[in-house]
Amino acid sequence: MSLSGTPLQWVESVKYLGITFMSSKVFSVDLNQLRHKFFVCKNSILVHSSDVSELMKLHLMESYCYPVLSYALEYFNLTSAS
Repeated sequence: MSLSGTPLQWVESVKYLGITFMSSKVFSVDLNQLRHKFFVCKNSILVHSSDVSELMKLHLMESYCYPVLSYALEYFNLTSAS
């Protein structure tokens, strides 16, 4: 495959706007990096907020962790196929 006479390199995945798309016969997205960022965010809040109330921890997680986890997921239909 070429573009303007220049051959294109075949890759196993491509990252676009923070989402990693995998090459396969069906649409596939690698969510491991998003999940990793979510856990980093969650653990950081829990480690640094040991003296904070549970309600404040919940607010911090909703404000910082949930957007990381839910980024761009509304555009994908992630239901499993039978």
